[in-house]
Parts: sequence; C-alpha cells; structure tokens
Amino acid sequence: MLTWKFRFKNKDINLISHQVDNLNLIIINSFLSCSDEVFNLLSKKCKHNFAILEISNLDWNSDLSPWKMDKVLFFEDDFQGNGDIYLDELVSDIIPKIVNYLESNNIKVNRYILAGYSLAGLFSLYASYKVDLFTDVVSASGSLWFRNFNKFVTYNKISKNVKNAYFSIGNKEYKTKHPVLSITLDRIMFVKDSLSSQGVNTYFEENPGNHFVDSTIRLVKGIRWVLTQK
Repeated sequence: MLTWKFRFKNKDINLISHQVDNLNLIIINSFLSCSDEVFNLLSKKCKHNFAILEISNLDWNSDLSPWKMDKVLFFEDDFQGNGDIYLDELVSDIIPKIVNYLESNNIKVNRYILAGYSLAGLFSLYASYKVDLFTDVVSASGSLWFRNFNKFVTYNKISKNVKNAYFSIGNKEYKTKHPVLSITLDRIMFVKDSLSSQGVNTYFEENPGNHFVDSTIRLVKGIRWVLTQK
C-alpha cells in the first residue's frame, strides 16, 4: 500500500493506493476525513485496483457550491459559489500532482471517479459538466435541490467522457415540509433521466434513514457500483 499526505492552500490531501498498475483513482471531497474507512470498506468486497484521493478541510459551502445561494438551514453559512475556483485547483494542481506521484511509482491511472456526499455529491455532477477529466460520478444523497441546478442541467451537457453516474438518497430525506429539501428526490430523478438520455449509464438507490445516517457507507455503495461498470 502507498500513502501520501500533504496540504494545499489549507486543504488536507490524503492518498491511499494499491501498488499496482492501471488503477481507478477515486477522488472524494469530504466534510470530515473518511479515506481510511472508505479504503478499508472497499478493500473487503472489491476485486478492483484503486486509489483513494481525499480532499478535506474544505470551505464546504464555498468551495463546493456552483454559484451563490442563501443558506437553507439556520445553522449553515450562505453558499458563496466558489465551485469553479476550487474545480480549477482540483484539476490543474491537486490531481496532476497526485498522478505524477503515482507515475513516479510506476502506477498509471485508468479511470477518474469523482465521488461525494451531500453538497460534494452536487459538486461531483457539476464538475463533470464543466471539465472532461472524470469518467464516472457518484452523487450520494447529493444536494440536487440547489437553486437553478435543474436549469443548469437542462441547458448543458455532461462531458462525453462520463460513462457512469450513481445517485442515492435516504428515504426520509425528502419527506419533509421544508420547501427546498422536499424537492430533492424529484431533482435527482430529473438529473438521472437527463443523463440517461445522453447515453450515460445511470443507477439510483434509496437508502433507509435521513441525510445524516451512514454517509460513508452510502458513499462506498456508490463507488462499488461504479467500479463494477465498464
């Protein structure tokens, strides 16, 4: 096993990799670090070779939001809409640095899987419309209620390089009187159907519980599904 940790512009970068060629690079934007748990859970039931690249200590509502939006819960900060800035850092600085490190250890990357939970799940999709790097997307309990994201999906096409997209939600997440959060399931299905119409292989899964239950397990379920697809 190969590991590497460093900091980039106050962000914590953690790499955990199998030491084999032609592996799947799984990129995870995390609220709280979960890379060790994800690696261990995937290693138990996964026959595929992979590396986990986790970016944490993010300015969550700023780095991962595609545009500005008022907060939806009283204890949150407003969404600052700096997703494009962070995406540029991710694809221009962080990922190339990791790929160069892997290649220096005779490891080549075969697929680039962008995975995230909650707002990071929204960012995974948004990023896959904006750049051509990613081949697979995992949006676990993704915040697809985000204002005007449905319009963004309507007027844009996802990268032609994206082959598979996984969606999930907790069965109590959308059963709420909150006017924004209650539309989450409808928005997920809207995006899923849009991607399916563009030839992307999609899958939707409903999990038991609310938004704050088993987030790492739900994320791993999505990654496992993607890894079994071509």
